[in-house]
Amino acid sequence: LVEPLSLDEAYLDITSAVEEGKLPLAVALDLKRRVNQETGLTISVGAGTSKSVAKIASDLQKPDGLVVVESGDEATFLAPLAAGKLWGIGPKTAERLRRAKIETIGQLAEQSEEWFQRQFGKRAQSLRAKSTGADNDPVQTQRETKSVSSENTFSTDVADEVQLKAELDQLASHVAGRLERHGFKGRTVTVKARLADFTTFTRQTTLDAGTDSAEVIQETAWRLFSMELTPGRSFRLLGVGVSGFYEPEQPLEYQLPLLEGVPGYN
Repeated sequence: LVEPLSLDEAYLDITSAVEEGKLPLAVALDLKRRVNQETGLTISVGAGTSKSVAKIASDLQKPDGLVVVESGDEATFLAPLAAGKLWGIGPKTAERLRRAKIETIGQLAEQSEEWFQRQFGKRAQSLRAKSTGADNDPVQTQRETKSVSSENTFSTDVADEVQLKAELDQLASHVAGRLERHGFKGRTVTVKARLADFTTFTRQTTLDAGTDSAEVIQETAWRLFSMELTPGRSFRLLGVGVSGFYEPEQPLEYQLPLLEGVPGYN
């Protein structure tokens, strides 16, 4: 899930990746590497359990920074920072707080619920939660999910068919698990692959009926991918995606449009 914040900033919900056993640090490093490989640009990444913590973390070490705030460390991380770094505290409010001897987020967090209510009115509850990193605003996308996908970039190019089959099966299993958790079934299965020379292509097919079955997705993905296996060809990245969702009780004419691409966790 991605929520645009500005032209060059966005929130990314990596809950699914973490549930699949990936560490936030590993996800962040992979994101930075892939953006640099594919665009030549550097980015700053902040990771945390809330959007406000992640935003502050991302601003601390620009232009090529990486700050990960582990669960349980939010208040400690925020405490020494200037109150003005908190989302929702502008320059005028920060100056008013300084006059009240409140200069850091930690000092702000020490204030009572009644104090917050007097100072901020309708924003009191939200700002008080943000001051300790306890806010839980969800990542809000501007479009409904049209695909579920998973991909992996290898540390070294892979040509071994057995290893490629195992990787594709694992990716398909991840996708199937997410489909089942969200109650989705899809008819279109897509495979994405990147060669050692960075040539990238996708192959897709549409099934007769929607599925969230790992076995069906694995079998279909391998059938698509195996057509691209030729002697001497090695791969840098593999991805599997499913789209064309419909609710089980709905007729198939209500399917969503086909997958536009498989850029990773959508």
